[in-house]
Amino acid sequence: MKLTIWDLFVFLFKHKIMILVTVVASLVLSCLFVDHIQTYSSEVVIRYKDACVSNGKALDGSEFDANEIISPKVVTNANKDLPFEITDDNVRTHTQIIPVISDNATAIQQAKLKEGEEYEYNSNVYRVTYRGNKSFFETRDTLDRLIDNYFKFYNEKYIYLATVSEIDYDLNKSDYDYIEQAEIMQANIDSSIEVLQGYIGNEDYRSPTTGLTFTDLINEFSYLSEFKMPQIFSEIYTAKLSKNTPLLLNKYIERKEQNELNAKNSLEKASLAEDRMNAYVNANKDVPNSYNSNQNDGDDNVTIIHEVEEDKIERIQEQTTYDTLIKNYITDSVGVNNSNIDAQHCTDIINIFSTPANADVNYEKYQKDVEQDITQTLDKLKELYGIAFALIDDYNSHIPQKHIECLTGVRTYKNVYTSIYVLFAIGIGFILACMAAIIYEIMKRYAVYSKAMQNSLKEDSVDEGYEDEVMSADPIIPDISLEQIEDMEG
Repeated sequence: MKLTIWDLFVFLFKHKIMILVTVVASLVLSCLFVDHIQTYSSEVVIRYKDACVSNGKALDGSEFDANEIISPKVVTNANKDLPFEITDDNVRTHTQIIPVISDNATAIQQAKLKEGEEYEYNSNVYRVTYRGNKSFFETRDTLDRLIDNYFKFYNEKYIYLATVSEIDYDLNKSDYDYIEQAEIMQANIDSSIEVLQGYIGNEDYRSPTTGLTFTDLINEFSYLSEFKMPQIFSEIYTAKLSKNTPLLLNKYIERKEQNELNAKNSLEKASLAEDRMNAYVNANKDVPNSYNSNQNDGDDNVTIIHEVEEDKIERIQEQTTYDTLIKNYITDSVGVNNSNIDAQHCTDIINIFSTPANADVNYEKYQKDVEQDITQTLDKLKELYGIAFALIDDYNSHIPQKHIECLTGVRTYKNVYTSIYVLFAIGIGFILACMAAIIYEIMKRYAVYSKAMQNSLKEDSVDEGYEDEVMSADPIIPDISLEQIEDMEG
């Protein structure tokens, strides 16, 4: 039986439907398999703008560590922002933080190594990659929230950002007396103004959410402090408003005594610090130092050292014993002054509320006005604190861009390339289908060929001797073509 190349093509064409079905099945099965094992990864490139990072140092002078991106606090806060659950171990295990080294730095490093010199390069550009799960959106959102919370963490740790403290908006419904409510509001307003002033630098940032700057917000608080609160205090003092006057007097008597005691303790500490400073000065008069040569038993000409060389890169900062004494003296002296002021304020309150109000004062009207003013002020403070929080949040999101930025957006890609698996499956399926078709046709043709050969041998055998001769001799295989075999099949 002879087969030609054309015969093989005939076999394949004859089974073209089977081959096509096999290829399609391979395509479908490969897609299902890839979909089953498919996972996604997200990637973003960040750059630190501060020169200290290129020297291996953070903004506070400590050693820079890019692995803070997956610190427990960052991962925990990111988990709170996500609608699905992630674990710390999973994030840390599947997140890679790879420094991006420029070609110039690589060339310099190779040149230094050839010369036997050490070369340390600290990159300020990092590629952060997170290998996620089968969900495209969960993988993307996880890295996005992780980077966003890292920026906030970076601000909190290296960039000082204060925030205002809210007041109890139900202050007027509590047991505090009118004067106490007014003092709490005044102290809170003053504290907020102080915090907001710390945000005003070279530029007065304007919030895109509120449309206000920190100066605008300070002016709003200042209006309450300079106009609204004095009006409330005036009304309270004029009518001598109190929910319980004896209780109020007892509170301020106790506060006065406590402030006087604090002033006394601070004064003693300040005096002790002053005595120690004087003793320290007297003890060091006769000790040689950088400023005198100690001639004539300390009574000599003082030599001032000019043009002292100072290493600006590695500057040694020290605090001497005398510096500590001065610091303690100032702190305690200020404490004495503050305690005395608070004690005098308590004395004034005691004197005011110890006597009744004038007979022509309409107590009920003043009481109604004060309660209304306090309520309005609390409502205004609630509004201002909402604006302050929005302004500070916008500023906190803006300020990191001066220190750290994303060079790219969060890019999400597949970990398993579908095309490779599909092409491989289609190729294997096509080859196997073709082989099966060819083998099937060859076996089928061989069966017909064998039957034809047996029939031919029987017709050629005339007698038994001739048949024995034929059987003992090599068989003569007739040359039967494919067309003849097909005719025989027909």
